[in-house]
Amino acid sequence: MSAVLAGFIAYLIIVLFIGLLTAKHNKTQADYLIGGRRLNPWVIAFSERASGESAWLLLGMTGAALSVGLGETWTALGCVLGIIISWLFIARKLREDSGKYDALTLPEYFTEKFSKDGKSIQIIASVIIIFFFTFYIAAQFSGAGKVLNVTFGIPNFWGVLVGAGVILLYTMLGGFFAVAWTDLVQGIIMLGTLVVLPIVGIIELSEAGKLGTLSISQALVQEGADKASWVGGAAALVLALTTKELVFSMVSYAWGGLGASFGPIIVLSLYWRKLNKQGVIAGMLAGSLTTFIWKNISTLQSVIPERLAGYVVAFCAVIIVTLVTKPNPALARR
Repeated sequence: MSAVLAGFIAYLIIVLFIGLLTAKHNKTQADYLIGGRRLNPWVIAFSERASGESAWLLLGMTGAALSVGLGETWTALGCVLGIIISWLFIARKLREDSGKYDALTLPEYFTEKFSKDGKSIQIIASVIIIFFFTFYIAAQFSGAGKVLNVTFGIPNFWGVLVGAGVILLYTMLGGFFAVAWTDLVQGIIMLGTLVVLPIVGIIELSEAGKLGTLSISQALVQEGADKASWVGGAAALVLALTTKELVFSMVSYAWGGLGASFGPIIVLSLYWRKLNKQGVIAGMLAGSLTTFIWKNISTLQSVIPERLAGYVVAFCAVIIVTLVTKPNPALARR
């Protein structure tokens, strides 16, 4: 048995063991969905980043850099700045505010804060999340299939099923407890990989005599630009098995739609007291529809990416609709 195979089997045993071990901690719905709000800060931090980066970073972004070159550095810079801003200005305030309403999810938070007398916000938000997260989850399943195919020669179809099966099993067993602790393990592995592999790559290129005569990205393109991975679907597993979209493209589309639909209303719900139910609904609809339409019109995409267009349109829609409709009396008194 090779060292790689042994390591992979050990990894599977560890994550499944975590799922079984954490299952006993789930006594309530809050335990299953958000770990009862009592997880260690370091576990939460690693879980958030491991989930946020995942296959799109290790496979998708590296593939994009392979094709585009050092221009993808701007994507990395934007991600880092966005993460820092979110942690400094959003995370604590959202945690405290959602706790006031005893909300377990974003749809529930928006409903409790802006629409206690109805479920329209929760329904719209849930539909948007399911739609865009389908593409994100499919990218993770597809990434698992590609890794198993390249590493062990397992056909992509079966690799996707194995990856999806393992993820679903430990998630169903342990809920967010299992997800968070397996993310801690995976986050440590990812961190080590992201630190070590660039060093190994630079050494390999240097020994091959390509470092200095070509940029790193040019050397990589010459060595394997034809090996870019394609992934995809319409429901997460089916999408992963059938589509021809790149991992990076699917994740970019998913995060673009989610960011445009919820980013403006999250920021404004924490910093603008005038925000009301109508503004929240307008923002979600404007962000999701703009992203969907923009993505499917190549002329628009060539001018401005759908991620930026969707966010700007949604932000403007929230403010305009809020100002021309009735204020939220409960928030206005706070």
